[in-house]
Amino acid sequence: MFNQTCVSNGAGHNLPNNMNVIIESLIFDFDDKIRAVVLDLINRILLTRNETELRETIAVCAERTELNKFFLYGYGNHHFWVYLKSYIINT
Repeated sequence: MFNQTCVSNGAGHNLPNNMNVIIESLIFDFDDKIRAVVLDLINRILLTRNETELRETIAVCAERTELNKFFLYGYGNHHFWVYLKSYIINT
């Protein structure tokens, strides 16, 4: 199954231009459509430099891909999280 994926700028650190990308679980390859969305999302996230860019690129990704169809996502105080919808429904 697909667990939560988290992008963090280092909780507790006041370094707004220093984002770390942390994938906290395995990503299983079981659907070509989902694979394309995940790869696009990861590539976009890796190219961001701050929270503003991250929020903008996620909005663009949601418009151009099926991100909203397959995933739930949101923002915490110091991170961006993503869940595969079927994982939440089936657990």
